[in-house]
Amino acid sequence: MLFSLTCVACVFAYTAQSNELTDASKVPRYTTSAIGKELLQTLDIAFSLRLAEYKEGRAGVEHAIRLNTKLYQEQIGAADGKSRRLVAENYLKRAKEIETIAKINLDNGTGTSQELFEAKAGRLSATLELAKF
Repeated sequence: MLFSLTCVACVFAYTAQSNELTDASKVPRYTTSAIGKELLQTLDIAFSLRLAEYKEGRAGVEHAIRLNTKLYQEQIGAADGKSRRLVAENYLKRAKEIETIAKINLDNGTGTSQELFEAKAGRLSATLELAKF
């Protein structure tokens, strides 16, 4: 529990204090309430933490896929018209990362073909979503 809280604090601190310049065209804009924005931030952190757990072999692929999908659904619902394609591109990028980890795990003998197929299905679903834009 302490580790999870520490990770959340680290992710939040990095997000809040990052000095990196960002290209405004690569940052989606959301038109939602303060609670909606808090939900998006919470899901983003939850996904990042779950993905890290999956990379370390401490969580199954289904959790990363589920959070990626939930994050996308909430983001696409809150995104302004110009940001919707970018949200879909980010969804696909995350899905590809999950699939890459699944391939590595299968090659290393620490993953299963079932996990790879679930990750592939997630990536294909994200690809279809992007095609809508």
